Amino acid sequence: MSAQRDSISLGEVTVRGIAPERYQAGLYVQNLDSAILFQAAFRRLDEVLTHATPLTFRNYGNGQLSTLSFRGLSASHTAVLWNGVNINQPGLGQTDFSAVPAGSFERIAVQYGAGASHLGTDAVGGSVLIENSPMKQEGLRFTAGMEYGSFGNGMFQGVAKYRTRIGENWQFAGKTQYYQADYLNKYPAAYFQKRRVEPSTTFQKGLFQDLFFQGRNGKTWSAHLWLSDNRMTLWPDAPAARELTGLGAARTMIRYGDGKWQLKGFYIRDIVDYATGDYSIPDRSRTGRFGTRAEREWRFDINKMNLTLLAGGEYAYFDARVKGYEAGRIGESRGDVFLLTRLAGNSGWSLALNARQAFVEGYGVPFTPSFGFEYPVLKKRNFLLKLTASVARSYRVPTLNERYWKDLGNPAIRPESGWNKEAGTEVTGEFGEYFGFSARANAFHNQVSHWIYWNPAANYRAENILQVVSRGAEFIGRLSYRNRKWMAGFHSAIGYTKSTQEKAYDAYSREVLGKQLRFVPLWLANWSLYWGYGKGKLTLQLHQESLRYTTSDNSQYLPAYRLLNVLYEHQLDILPVGVRIQGRVLNAGNELYFNVKSNGMPGRSYHVSLLLDGQILSKQP
Repeated sequence: MSAQRDSISLGEVTVRGIAPERYQAGLYVQNLDSAILFQAAFRRLDEVLTHATPLTFRNYGNGQLSTLSFRGLSASHTAVLWNGVNINQPGLGQTDFSAVPAGSFERIAVQYGAGASHLGTDAVGGSVLIENSPMKQEGLRFTAGMEYGSFGNGMFQGVAKYRTRIGENWQFAGKTQYYQADYLNKYPAAYFQKRRVEPSTTFQKGLFQDLFFQGRNGKTWSAHLWLSDNRMTLWPDAPAARELTGLGAARTMIRYGDGKWQLKGFYIRDIVDYATGDYSIPDRSRTGRFGTRAEREWRFDINKMNLTLLAGGEYAYFDARVKGYEAGRIGESRGDVFLLTRLAGNSGWSLALNARQAFVEGYGVPFTPSFGFEYPVLKKRNFLLKLTASVARSYRVPTLNERYWKDLGNPAIRPESGWNKEAGTEVTGEFGEYFGFSARANAFHNQVSHWIYWNPAANYRAENILQVVSRGAEFIGRLSYRNRKWMAGFHSAIGYTKSTQEKAYDAYSREVLGKQLRFVPLWLANWSLYWGYGKGKLTLQLHQESLRYTTSDNSQYLPAYRLLNVLYEHQLDILPVGVRIQGRVLNAGNELYFNVKSNGMPGRSYHVSLLLDGQILSKQP
């Protein structure tokens, strides 16, 4: 064994197989770069995306529920896909991003705009894609570390990655990871700058297990397991007032691919516990999903053009046991069939025409086509300027709670449907040997009809009574410099979103027409600046959000705020183990700010992490 860093790639055929993203011409997919993922070892996914994208999170407190408002829409209008499978909870239709550890994934990407024809339900405003993939070098790599911060908060994780040959025809790779986070939130006082800070505790833990097999014939097999448990308590020291929310999940998946066929089977079980006061016996909801998916790709060369077709289908069965449902237990079948096409020319242009039809037991779902194109206006060796545009229909299948909740659910409720239109321009290039840059500007218009609303005028019954239009623009830019010893860079992500209700559902709601939706900032901006020399790196992050209205008539609001974070990390190489030390100061300006609740968010906090990274790599001939 040796520390030599030769590597053997998995080759052109990867475990991701024939991902539908290839057919998303005209839509922007932002892949978080390796530098961001490198810093994310002890970060929640909402923390990472908050500073890397122009997206808004509705965060209820440190370690509490954090949901994504994509382009001014609701949390249920974002699809979250783990290795290609939507993991939004069927009852709630959303994902708690505070319970997703960003450092557990080899790829994190954000797809902007409606992706229903590619990804299915919930992909109305956009989608978040998280994926696991094997390491490319043969050998063993392990990392272990912990973080400790203000208020008694901390996190631990241990990861082992491995890869070896099995005989002459197969390679085996895998990853085993355990993580745990404790947010004790021992604030020094009940009030911060004269505003109450809501006491809470959150305990998180989880396990990942990934196994990958690849043969010389290009065939790949993989198996994935993700167990998670998240328990959050409000007012933990007040037995009469405390409130417990527990989220547990077991996600399993098996995949096969050979470059043409991609087969997948999965089972996901979600458990939600809720209790107040004496919560020794909480109310428990269980939802299980069993699903299979098959897709086949064809490629054709036509007169200096390349045509690819991807056809497939998916079936899922839902089994929900919820006390709050009229029937107590619900079983439901769902299916999808889709056809994705992509035509590309040698000069770099591409067209995509796609279609999907979903089927839900009991009622119909709209047909969802999409069309997009990309065209390189200027293409040189170190410079690319291209234009993009797309038109796509979207849909959202109502959640199980919206359909079956006792008295308030509506079994006859219609799926939401909408049309998303957007156009953008993207430029990438290099200046000489050391400078690189990229920029993306996008304008969008998204109309959602039959928006489901828990109508207070009907005793909060779920009804299709809103039409919402979201329109705006986004800009994401990057400038970097790097030589043998120095590095520096600047990153910006700016978003402007006007999201309004366009149709009144009763005579008493006309005053809200044209008003900005609640908790949607009109604009936000993220700025990141870093310098590095040798093994050290200093990063400054500034996050800004405009005021957010808390009432539908825009008569009350939470004020605008800005947060400054400071990070410094240094790496020491002590063969065969590397030591990475990182220090963070969050809310360095100690600013009082509010996100969703009127309670103040925590003030300045300090965090220190230590991560050990060792590897033993096989020497290749």
